Amino acid sequence: MSPTSTQLNAYYADQGTGVGVLKDALGNVLGVGIAMPTGAAANNVLVSDANGNLTNQALPAAGVPATLGTTTFSGAATFNQSITVPEGSNAYMGTVAVNGTTAVTVSTTAVTGTSRIFLTTQVPGGTVATSYVSSTSAATYFTVKSTGATDSSTVAWLIVDPA
Repeated sequence: MSPTSTQLNAYYADQGTGVGVLKDALGNVLGVGIAMPTGAAANNVLVSDANGNLTNQALPAAGVPATLGTTTFSGAATFNQSITVPEGSNAYMGTVAVNGTTAVTVSTTAVTGTSRIFLTTQVPGGTVATSYVSSTSAATYFTVKSTGATDSSTVAWLIVDPA
């Protein structure tokens, strides 16, 4: 679906017209929706995705890219820019300092029973060895250990859930 120049102008210049166009960071149109003028949904946009599913999204400030919930990729997907993943409490990405072969706990509600947790050394410390996920507890935490007793590296982690 290609938005008209009027729709783009309405979204970026005159949100009061009631038409919103949501675009991703690459400028691809994610959905066209109508602004909700009153009630609990006031100042939100009702958006339909490619499958016709409706979601109530906050109307972002003019010119600011919006997020349209969960994006599922099937087939090949090409990324021409980096993927931004928020860090912080209960996040899908962060860092942890390993403590040799002693388990270090990473608290996050983002981990599930089927999560894939990817680790990579960011800042080598001590005698660097292989870091690995030694246990998980869905919606609570996962633990990281190293195969080297004196490994004190800072390791980055990323949680990805299978479809």
